[in-house]
Amino acid sequence: MRPTLPLLLFIAAICCLTAPAQRQRTTRTGRLQPAVPTAVTPPACATPGSDTITRHLGRYIHLAGYDKPLTASRETLHAENLTDSLTITSVECEIIYLDSRGRQLHRRTVTLSDPIQPRQTEMLSFPTWDLQRSFYYRLSVRPRRQATPYDVKFNILSITCHKNPQP
Repeated sequence: MRPTLPLLLFIAAICCLTAPAQRQRTTRTGRLQPAVPTAVTPPACATPGSDTITRHLGRYIHLAGYDKPLTASRETLHAENLTDSLTITSVECEIIYLDSRGRQLHRRTVTLSDPIQPRQTEMLSFPTWDLQRSFYYRLSVRPRRQATPYDVKFNILSITCHKNPQP
């Protein structure tokens, strides 16, 4: 009887390994609406009357009020349009993230496409670079748990704007 039991177990294991596996659906159906295709709009600089500016950007826009608490999934920034007659439609800027000793942690370029009317300030929001939630901006609320503070530098690379019609 003893030699038969290991033989049966061996045959059962072979059968299980060689049998075609049934795929099992593990997601629920009908929970999400299908994505509706949207029309692609041309970039703002391709529309008539728009212009992309890459020089002397300090007279057009001012960035301030950056914030990113430890647990935040988005970073925020205030952008002020300094012009009297131009609506800024997008801002492209390079963000450099630095540790407390001034060493670079990360660098990226973001394009913020929220319109900013003349002489107005808008809060712009974009996804954070800190996906593991282990860093916080040094001027944000200090977290209770262990985390690393960082600082940021902004270099505005270009802005896209268009002239508002005269009233």
